[in-house]
Amino acid sequence: MDEFEKVNETLETEETKAETETVELPEDNEPVAEAEETESAAVAESSEQTDDAAEIAEDTAAVTESVPVYGDAVESVLDTAEAPVAETKKPILQRTIITAACIFLAALLVFGIFVVVNNIMTPSLEGVWVMTKAYTKGDAKNAQKTKTSGKEAVYYNFKSDGNFVYTSGTIKQTLKWSYVDGDGKKTDAKTKKITVYTEASESNGNNYGVKLDGGFFAEKKLKLEVSTDLGTGVASVQIMEFKACDGSDASVYKMAVNKSFKPVNDLLGTWNDKTTKQKITFNKDGSYVLAVSGNLEQTGNYTVDTKKSTVSLSYIGNGVESDTGALPYKLKDGKLTLATYTFEKAK
Repeated sequence: MDEFEKVNETLETEETKAETETVELPEDNEPVAEAEETESAAVAESSEQTDDAAEIAEDTAAVTESVPVYGDAVESVLDTAEAPVAETKKPILQRTIITAACIFLAALLVFGIFVVVNNIMTPSLEGVWVMTKAYTKGDAKNAQKTKTSGKEAVYYNFKSDGNFVYTSGTIKQTLKWSYVDGDGKKTDAKTKKITVYTEASESNGNNYGVKLDGGFFAEKKLKLEVSTDLGTGVASVQIMEFKACDGSDASVYKMAVNKSFKPVNDLLGTWNDKTTKQKITFNKDGSYVLAVSGNLEQTGNYTVDTKKSTVSLSYIGNGVESDTGALPYKLKDGKLTLATYTFEKAK
């Protein structure tokens, strides 16, 4: 055998030996252990997943059995259960009711505001009014203008308790007033007619037509119309116009007294006429107060002429200063005779 063949045989022998030779691993085989643990964990995890899947399958079967649907509907229910919960919408009927309630409340609020504003804007007859002018209907160009302050002012006070107070100069009269209907009967309704009367003669009151103007942003005005007979036998309609005032000046005007006045002592004091229900008081300073029937009060000044035994009473009414002229008087037995009236000294 030549050298080439020997070399070739040697190579084949080594190659066969390498294939049949067993590789011995070192005693420290931690990589192998780790691999085995990893494989065991994977198997355990797979087992747990299999168990979870089984539980889910059982739960799914239970849900499926509890839902009274069949076939494809079961899948729809399950899909719905797994899907996110959608926002619940109010039924159309419920939304309609809520909308209607809101509209009703808004309308109620608007109506309340209207009532309040209307009460503010619409003038009321109640309160104090001062006359600005007076004239006969159809003759406004010749209207008599009146002063709105001082001794010439004329005030009408319509009180909420049904009392009506007329004040002019030194005269003050308290009467009654009420709204009346078309038949002239008293009513609580705010009509365009009123009656002014005394308690003793309610049926003989004067009826007035009423017209109110102005409001919260404008000056409040009042127009009264009354039919009168001026002694000619022909009735005419008198119109009086007023404007609202705060009433601070609606008091009886006090006349200045005569500083040189000398009183008559026997005449001083209060005297009563029980027949006519009049009462007159003479004061030391020359002033007097005359009350008639408890609803008319007139104040002013008086003078005495002892030589002629006369008394003169001066006063202001309707813006005009007037006097009674000389009234004869007589004092006897504790009684005072003044003109045709007999008074007794008040105790």
